[in-house]
Amino acid sequence: MGFLQKQSSSSVALRAHDLVAAAAKSDGVHKNQLALIQFSLKAKSVDFSKVIAQIDNMSAIMVSEQKDDDAQKDFCDKDMAKSEQQKSDTEESIASSEASIEEMMAASAALAAEIEQLNKDVKALDKAVADATQQRKEEHAEFLQYSTESNAAVQLIEKAKNRLFQFYRPNLHKAAPTRGPLTEEERLLVASGADDMVVSTVAPQMIEGTTQTLYVQIKDDAAPPPPPATWDAYQKKDGKSNGVIALMEMLAKELTDDMTAAKHEEETSQKDYERLMADSQASRSQNVESITSKEAAKSDLDVNTENTKQQKTSQTTELANINGYIAQLHANCDFLIDNYALRKAARENESESLKNAKSVLSGANFN
Repeated sequence: MGFLQKQSSSSVALRAHDLVAAAAKSDGVHKNQLALIQFSLKAKSVDFSKVIAQIDNMSAIMVSEQKDDDAQKDFCDKDMAKSEQQKSDTEESIASSEASIEEMMAASAALAAEIEQLNKDVKALDKAVADATQQRKEEHAEFLQYSTESNAAVQLIEKAKNRLFQFYRPNLHKAAPTRGPLTEEERLLVASGADDMVVSTVAPQMIEGTTQTLYVQIKDDAAPPPPPATWDAYQKKDGKSNGVIALMEMLAKELTDDMTAAKHEEETSQKDYERLMADSQASRSQNVESITSKEAAKSDLDVNTENTKQQKTSQTTELANINGYIAQLHANCDFLIDNYALRKAARENESESLKNAKSVLSGANFN
């Protein structure tokens, strides 16, 4: 009976050894642990309880390793997907930043061109206003000079007419106003016998609007001397005087009409100038306001451009970090992910072999 029991124990150990050996052939990681179990099964006096304990320990290790692989693979899958999404999002953010920078720089350049053109318009408008002002001054000075000269001419004509009236139409003649008493200097001149240096008692007449004295030839009121003996007695020639007076009146009317037209033109020019100045001032104010607004907008764009450039720099750094982390994930996870199914199948085979070996050692029948 002892011999049979010994033979039966050896047969069980051998069958268990073969099962463990089969498991060891398909695994490189647990080869040493399985070799120890095989060695224990080759012993002359095999303690099945110790071998079973080794098998249980080995099975627990493989279960733990599979849990670790499962957890690691789950972590790698999730982190890889998350990192790839972060990479994609960051790349899109960088592209968006680049597009924003390009767009804002283009808008800033356009505003700069508009501001430059508005400044040119303001300078051109200021020059036009200065030229118009100078022209208006010159036109007004010409009007004043023309008015003065025309008024003087009309007064001269009226004075000449008055002199003709004195001789030909006494009823229409207007006596010249007399001046005041002699001055002290003039009395001294008279007392010294220099009567010819004393100003006439007729009050000097000034050309209207000037300080220029109106000089006319003074005709004596006495009757003209009798004509020579060969001539008939002197007679007033009213016919010819009427023609001269009519000519004077025509000239005076023409001058008056011209002055009226010149005055109307002056008033129209002044109104046009004032309207031009008002329109120019409004246009200038609008341009200056537009320049101020565009400069503020350009300043905001430039600040935003610089901020976006800094943001892009941070995004680029973040992308580099993400790429580095992804590379690290690949280094740590690629082998596990690529061999996960194979490793799991190998463990399952090993576990099944160890389970069968344990069953053999525990007295199970595997015929």
